[in-house]
Amino acid sequence: VDESGMTGESDHVKKNRDINPYLIATSTIQTGTDNRMIVTAVGEHTEYGQIMATFRTEPEQTPLQVKLHKMAVLIGKVRI
Repeated sequence: VDESGMTGESDHVKKNRDINPYLIATSTIQTGTDNRMIVTAVGEHTEYGQIMATFRTEPEQTPLQVKLHKMAVLIGKVRI
C-alpha cells in the first residue's frame, strides 16, 4: 500500500488482515490479490479528516458585515 499521501513516506507498507489490516485515507493499493476492505470511518472521523479539521478556522466578518449587523440590530430595536 502506498500511504505517501498521508505520511509522506515513499516506502510501501505491507498489509494483511491478521497483523496490519487498516488503510489510511488517500492510500493506494500497489500490488496484491483478493483485496477487500471495510470502511470504519469517513469524513472528519478519519485521521485525514482530523488533520484537515485543525486547519479549519471560522470566517471573520468583514467591516461591512459588522456595520450591517449593527444597523439591523438598531432597526430591530426601533420597530419594537
